Amino acid sequence: MGFPPGINTGRGKAAEYGPEHVFLLGFVLELNQFGMGPERAVNLLDKSLDDVVDGVRRACGPERQTVYANPPANALGDLSDDDDRYITCFSAKRLRQWIGITDEHSAVGVRMALFSVSGLIHNLANLIDEREDGPDQFISELGIWAEELHAQTPAGQMRSMLEDENDGDPQA
Repeated sequence: MGFPPGINTGRGKAAEYGPEHVFLLGFVLELNQFGMGPERAVNLLDKSLDDVVDGVRRACGPERQTVYANPPANALGDLSDDDDRYITCFSAKRLRQWIGITDEHSAVGVRMALFSVSGLIHNLANLIDEREDGPDQFISELGIWAEELHAQTPAGQMRSMLEDENDGDPQA
């Protein structure tokens, strides 16, 4: 499958995993827990990478926001041609607002799958606590990776402008 990207080393050469590779593997395993097959999970992450990277950027940033991922809640999606689905990431503040809207409008039939991107990052960081530099270094390096990728996308450039205008919240 060529996943995570940049790790295809060939025969006889040991792979070296950076924080971004560990995170991407952990993220795909979270999607597997929702019943997605490995290929679908990798394709979905690839299609949604800009939003996921933005979530990582906010979770690893100075404010260490609590960020959730909302993958499609259709475990049988591997059997369909439903290619228009993607993963969204949003803050705990946005989740509380959305739940309030749902309660207020009695949305029937709404299905939502969630997992904590922030929790995944902190769990992975603590798992590799054996490193000399510990979990804070993992989170810092992951944040740098996310910032670099985020800055390269038009959506990231637009979101950064919105954050500047809205005190750090692009969705305000």
